[in-house]
Amino acid sequence: MQHALIWLLSIEILGLIALPLAFSLFRRLPDRGLILSKILALLLLSYVLWVLGLTQLIPNSFYTVAAILAVMALISAFVVRRKWREILSFLHKERVALLTSELVFLGIYALWLLIVSSTPAINHTEKLMDFAFLNSILMSTHFPPEDPWLAGHSISYYYFGHFMMASLTKLTAIPSNISYNLSISLIPALVGAGAFSLMYNLIRLSGARVRTAILFALAAPVFIAVIGNLEGVLEFIHTRGWGSDGFWEWVSIKGLDSAQSGDPSLFPGDYWWWWRATRVIDTVVDGASLDNTIPEFPFLSFLLGDLHAHMSALPFIVLVLALSLNLFTSDEKLGPSWIRRYPWEVLALALCLGSLAFINIWDFPVFAALFVALVLVKGYGDWGGGIKQALLPSLYLLVPVLTVAVLLYIPFYSDLSSQASGVLPVGDVSTRPLFFFVIWGLFLILSWTFLFSQLWATPGITGRNPGTMAAVLVITLMPFLLWAGIELLALWTGWSLLVDRLDGSTIGSVSTVGTRFGMLLPGMFIVGVALYTALLRSRHGNERATTFALLSLALAFYLLIGAELFRLVDFFGNRMNTVFKVYYQSWLLLATVSAYGLYYLCSRPMPSFLGPTEVTGTRIRKSASILGKALRHGWIGVVAVLFLASMYYPVGAALDKAESADGNTLDGLAFLQRESKGEYEAIGWLRDYAPWGRIVEAVGDDYSEYGRISASTGLPTVLGGKSHEQQWRGSTRPFEGREEHVEQIYGSSDPNQVMALLDTYDIRYVYVGARERSKYGGGHFDKFSHFLQPVFQEEDVVIYEMLRDEKGGLLEGDDAGTE
Repeated sequence: MQHALIWLLSIEILGLIALPLAFSLFRRLPDRGLILSKILALLLLSYVLWVLGLTQLIPNSFYTVAAILAVMALISAFVVRRKWREILSFLHKERVALLTSELVFLGIYALWLLIVSSTPAINHTEKLMDFAFLNSILMSTHFPPEDPWLAGHSISYYYFGHFMMASLTKLTAIPSNISYNLSISLIPALVGAGAFSLMYNLIRLSGARVRTAILFALAAPVFIAVIGNLEGVLEFIHTRGWGSDGFWEWVSIKGLDSAQSGDPSLFPGDYWWWWRATRVIDTVVDGASLDNTIPEFPFLSFLLGDLHAHMSALPFIVLVLALSLNLFTSDEKLGPSWIRRYPWEVLALALCLGSLAFINIWDFPVFAALFVALVLVKGYGDWGGGIKQALLPSLYLLVPVLTVAVLLYIPFYSDLSSQASGVLPVGDVSTRPLFFFVIWGLFLILSWTFLFSQLWATPGITGRNPGTMAAVLVITLMPFLLWAGIELLALWTGWSLLVDRLDGSTIGSVSTVGTRFGMLLPGMFIVGVALYTALLRSRHGNERATTFALLSLALAFYLLIGAELFRLVDFFGNRMNTVFKVYYQSWLLLATVSAYGLYYLCSRPMPSFLGPTEVTGTRIRKSASILGKALRHGWIGVVAVLFLASMYYPVGAALDKAESADGNTLDGLAFLQRESKGEYEAIGWLRDYAPWGRIVEAVGDDYSEYGRISASTGLPTVLGGKSHEQQWRGSTRPFEGREEHVEQIYGSSDPNQVMALLDTYDIRYVYVGARERSKYGGGHFDKFSHFLQPVFQEEDVVIYEMLRDEKGGLLEGDDAGTE
């Protein structure tokens, strides 16, 4: 486990280097952002490395990484020199909270090291794609990195999460087949510590003492990164053999199709049963799935072990939330003077907010919208409820921050293509209330009761605020009204492309609109009340932490409503990807709100109508007191039951993963050493010893063994991951003909044709292994010794290298023979 210790030491050093910077940046937060310094350091290091690599002058190397850290350390030393007394005093004052956060970080890191090392293989789901990106970045001398599965093209995807893990890999010199799994262990730890920091700050800002804040802040990492949805309860019921065939047919979750005879086991015994929790929402008609969605959540992502964008983004979303909270708590009015006073804070906001697009582009518009809402609501409060007066000062801040957030990452946008081609209204499919509760059960209870408490705790809620109420009503109803208008327009114009599926009749379409409105009404009520109470609280200037939570709650349900009304137009032809992204973002938001709501509800007195009153007569007072206690105890009981039910999934899933252990190592390619030693050694030789060069290997299906050599070495191949490339680039045009060319390279006996094709793609290495022999017969490369020579051979694997002169030209005939 020495690699795990080196990895840990490196991230700790990064955190220490950035600690003075965080102390200066998060000036208004109770923990001064010190807990977030690791995340901040990783972002700063990686961004500077990326920009330097884009110049084509400074190489991507250990020495460059070390130089960047040295400069960061010098800047931090300058800050320490000016503020060392203040920093030391603060460290002593907040030592308990800081030590607790570090224990959270170390505990989660150790837990995931244990889980990941039991099943480290990089051989399923999206692991190979993520491994390919990681290795391509590591092998790149300059940036942008070349697409490992499409030689000659840059990566057309959001890859900054992979880039940050590659930066840490470059610093530590740990082999990528090990650092991949260390990254899977590190991200949950960063998320957990970051969530603790965010919640600790929110609770302290609400007036709580340190120990209270620490206690309740521990709920945030549990809610965000540990618990699962309630599908695990259905797994338990199904395993025990409870419920009739009719019941399970009504439930209608794939894999839970009919009653079982009963099993005394506590957890299901079928392979990867925990995967079903990501396939809860579906609309099945005549046995066909119309709505094959993916409501994933963080613990499942960690367990699956894909280093995918949505998971990698989590720590940096928390960082953006903390920066937004830091701004939101400012006592000064926003505007040009605020920007001049805090230019580094404005730049940090732009840098961190903009990074979300580079890590996972879906997150940028969502959390930019939250940032905009926070600024506008703060302005509304600062100007005493004057919407017009607040707008211009708010724009003075919003425009430069959002503009710079995009400009800082322009090189990324210039290389980005996408399969997305628009947005369509959702037609006949929708989320059943049962499925909605299965996914959100615990968070629904906590967020609903937190919101309900605002109806009596918010100052001025019974007053007349017609302008504010009208604005909230328009914002709340806007998505539904837009959807309904398009639905009816499509009916009247006959333009079926506007919606997924038309009913065909006026009565049917109006009925569909009415039904959808009734289904979404509770969610719209939550959005409206959360927005309205947030605005009122900002106007009265009290409990900004509560206002922050209310705006987060409104955004979460706005997203969930949006997923019932609109979907992204992509190759999947349904709302699978839309629900996947939106639900993941909503999980983070609702988990945060729920953790804060738990503190809020436990620390506030009951409303007068549920507790002791001043009404004359002991009978009335006693009845009210009994009712209040009964409701409070009932609420505690419901929350406790739902929490325990939500813990069934992570415990059972982790045990299931442990039972399928295939060793105790962090080497993600160790399985290859057992199954195909020749391929394992070939990967190591190409990655660690061979000069850089493009390769050619067999082309096959995605999610298989094909493309593994390029993915494991980072050396670009002619073509790999065909369906991935189609999604990333929006069509097959960029790689048309390449699969046929690869077949000709391996199958042709014409040396001139093979030589021309290898030269077309500037191929240096031809890989011949089991897949190539199985699909193409192994080729005729032994007959092409005048331009190909074997440079590696182990068991059934042979690697040939193109013979070139010093200028890179091909050597032929007698010239080749004298090489």
